[in-house]
Amino acid sequence: MDDKFVEESLAASGRVQTETTWLCEKVQGGMESPGYGSGRYAPAMEAAMFHFHDRLWRDLTAAEE
Repeated sequence: MDDKFVEESLAASGRVQTETTWLCEKVQGGMESPGYGSGRYAPAMEAAMFHFHDRLWRDLTAAEE
């Protein structure tokens, strides 16, 4: 196996994990704020995901009728 590739891959993985940890900490802190309202989706950030799941649910339930 190419040692340089392994080193670069491990370094990239480390950066991603560091960024993910930072993001998770920020999200958890935000959930403690008075401005946070609970729900399944964050409307400003997950509109496309909500739209997909909404369409999927409608298609699946229409098939049951």
